[in-house]
Amino acid sequence: MVRMKYRYFLVELVWEGQHTDPTLNFHKIKDEIIQSIQQNFGDLGIGLLSDSFKVCSVSPATNKFIIRCARLQYQRCWQAMTLIRKFSEQPCILRVLHVGGTIRTCQSASLDHDRKMLLALKGTFPSLRGDDDDGGPMLTLADS
Repeated sequence: MVRMKYRYFLVELVWEGQHTDPTLNFHKIKDEIIQSIQQNFGDLGIGLLSDSFKVCSVSPATNKFIIRCARLQYQRCWQAMTLIRKFSEQPCILRVLHVGGTIRTCQSASLDHDRKMLLALKGTFPSLRGDDDDGGPMLTLADS
């Protein structure tokens, strides 16, 4: 028997107007993403993702969370997250920071991202507002 292979997403909730939600939890995140899958892919999308979809960790302080889904369905999950424009009736976007094969790589990517953000706030690192690691512009709410 072949073992189930997963993809892990490190996702950041970018609120309009620097809003944060201290009540951010596993159930809210799962419900919003499942609702997006239902709206965009119907019952087939729910059926394909329901067994493997899981919210692994949530950090309300940094507005980041890690989710898991089947490797064969990770693109559908990513598409559903990209199409979310409101979370708890507040305008926002979900920005995927990292996709990895293990939860450990997502945790390290989260630490690296936090380290870069702290250095940018101190002014010792080039600003992260204009450029991403790959040289392309970062997505803002005004771009969507």
